[in-house]
Amino acid sequence: MNYRTVFPEPVLCNRKKMKRMMCQYEESLCRSTGPCASSAVPCGTCQKGIMVLVSIIGGIVFAAAAGLLFANNLLPEVSLGVLIALISGLVLLGLLPVYRFVRSAEQSLCCYFAGIMFGVLGTIFSAFLSVMMTLDPASAMSIAAVVLTAFFFAYMVISVLFLLRPVADADA
Repeated sequence: MNYRTVFPEPVLCNRKKMKRMMCQYEESLCRSTGPCASSAVPCGTCQKGIMVLVSIIGGIVFAAAAGLLFANNLLPEVSLGVLIALISGLVLLGLLPVYRFVRSAEQSLCCYFAGIMFGVLGTIFSAFLSVMMTLDPASAMSIAAVVLTAFFFAYMVISVLFLLRPVADADA
């Protein structure tokens, strides 16, 4: 019996080795579970953090503008915008399983699926809330419902743009 087989050398903990180990762990986890179980996602190409940051900032800016315009009664037909957000959320919810079969989109769907589902489900639920109530600019609840719908709609649109970007790069 060899001494090295019983007591292996201690693992040196440096940044490069730890990063490589984490990448291998993330790749094996991504291949074994989730929507990308059959794909080999290269580590480091997923920009999920950037997508979330840009989507939140864009959603806050769009929601603030929509809330300000609605509170000052400058959006005459806000119900139509809420219905458009609801329909686009439902359509996108139906198209995501179809998008899974696009070969060049496999990796991007793996990376951005959670963010897109957050935006889609948030848009659907907040739009249902807005549709069910009377949207009066004098009511604080109506303003909050419009702001919430605008935030999730912008989040959903920006997330979809991040999802489509690698597909557009692959086709070019």
